[in-house]
Amino acid sequence: MAAARRAVDFMLGWFLDPVLYGRYPRNMVDFVPPENLAPFTPAESQMLKGSVDYVGINFYTSNYVTTDPTPEGVGYDADMRVEFHVERNGKPIGDPNTYPNIPPIYITENGTIYALLVRDCFPFQAGQDKVDVRGYIVWSWCDNFEWAEGYTARFGTTYFINNQTRYPKHSALWFAKFLRGKPSIVPHSNKRSIEEDSKNVPDKRLKAL
Repeated sequence: MAAARRAVDFMLGWFLDPVLYGRYPRNMVDFVPPENLAPFTPAESQMLKGSVDYVGINFYTSNYVTTDPTPEGVGYDADMRVEFHVERNGKPIGDPNTYPNIPPIYITENGTIYALLVRDCFPFQAGQDKVDVRGYIVWSWCDNFEWAEGYTARFGTTYFINNQTRYPKHSALWFAKFLRGKPSIVPHSNKRSIEEDSKNVPDKRLKAL
């Protein structure tokens, strides 16, 4: 639990705590050498505290962490003293709301990537805690040229086939309903096989969007 708290403080609190509370997280003050984390002056702290109108977060994934008491190297990663894990006992990360009193939130990026497959892209799930989420921006609206992966990596709400014709995925239909404020929306599970996906055959139902 201490490792998880420390990881959040280093990865999010480093930026969020100053603009909400006018200071760095206690974990950073305790673990980062003073010469690498100059303190704010009282005037700077006062200017920063509560200085944001809303919080924009690019959210992609969560991880389990364990304490690493003897990290290699020096600097940010070593100071954190944690080792990351994508799951525990086959189960992805779970709960929480670290910042209960926070300005309105905009999810400014969210998505996932699948190699060569025409699949949907909504890993984001709202938790039980009530937070003021004002907006959501999916990444991305369309499959694109993704760095070294080129066109083999797909993660948009819209996919294209060899002639560059674009087709909305089921997630595009779901997102359209979500934006229109439909009350009961459950993310659609696209269970087409890899073989079917590889044929690049568009679902005729999607053409109506």
